[in-house]
Amino acid sequence: MRRYVYILLFLAALATPFLLRRAVTRAQPSVPTTADAARLVVVTPHNQDIRREFARAFSDWHQRRFGKPVVIDYRVPGGTNDIKRQLEHHYRGYQRAGREPAPAFDVAWGGGDYFYSVELQPRDGLAILQPMGLDPKLLAEVFPQPTLAGVKLYDQPKAEAGKAAPGPKWVGTCLSSFGIVYNSDVYRSLGLPAPAGWHDLTNEKLFGLVALADPTHSGSAAVAYMMVIQRRMADAEAEAFAREPRLKQMDKGSRDKDPAYRDAVASGWARGMGELQLIAANARYFTDMAPQVPHDVGNGEAAAGVAIDFYGRTYSEIVGADRCTFVAPAAATAITPDPVAILPEPTPPPAEQAAVRS
Repeated sequence: MRRYVYILLFLAALATPFLLRRAVTRAQPSVPTTADAARLVVVTPHNQDIRREFARAFSDWHQRRFGKPVVIDYRVPGGTNDIKRQLEHHYRGYQRAGREPAPAFDVAWGGGDYFYSVELQPRDGLAILQPMGLDPKLLAEVFPQPTLAGVKLYDQPKAEAGKAAPGPKWVGTCLSSFGIVYNSDVYRSLGLPAPAGWHDLTNEKLFGLVALADPTHSGSAAVAYMMVIQRRMADAEAEAFAREPRLKQMDKGSRDKDPAYRDAVASGWARGMGELQLIAANARYFTDMAPQVPHDVGNGEAAAGVAIDFYGRTYSEIVGADRCTFVAPAAATAITPDPVAILPEPTPPPAEQAAVRS
């Protein structure tokens, strides 16, 4: 009799996950898959949790506004630089062939403001981003200030002589910072205090336990590593001002040419690079996907790592603060927008254009 009880308990344990999944699926709204739904192709580096939430919210908004749901077809080739390579390869091929590009993508979303304001700007006659037809009043309502600490919150193109300024080519959808995710349990086992700044990741006890993203694939990782260097350069600048107050009184142009100031900034850069190399020496790996870092920290595969705040905070809410906690180094991070942009749409042949005008 006892044997049958064990068998029943085993079968119940197997069935429980399927029953729970069915209950959760019924409780949550499903992503539209109907034939009459519009389809939007979005290329992005964001993780599945973020993609799912935005897909549902956007489809619900579109249903209320236009009476039709939207199925978002996400394309995730990798990190930010992987997306850049894919977009350039796609559109460059049509440019060389002298043809209008096929509509492979509709929207690019995520990757940081530097990616959109520099990496995806027109180069060699190739324009990847298109102006967005947004009402200036809407922009002023959404963005009471066009910048935050000198960082643009949306694209601000200049008007040509005698012409109105074109619409922005990208707008920020949220603000994010960069910092450290760490596993409190692992830190306690190592006898280390919780990390508070970038330098804490250079501790020799963390050898082989720091999760890092590859900056050649992840734009967010590249920005975070730049924060390490810029913090040391800022420290060196402050030390130079304390030694020689005259430097602080000079205008920027003259100060940049002053040998004492240039030497100080160069020494700060060298110190920052040295600190970054020590952090890299503790690396467990260099992943292509930045969202993997908080997952591995939360699972105890790594003691700490470098991540965007919403990756770290979201995973902390899932697994608990003891397994994954995010901390932004004081005066050593940056607040930047995460943009969205419209990609090129093919121009109809002349015959079709005439038909539309008529």
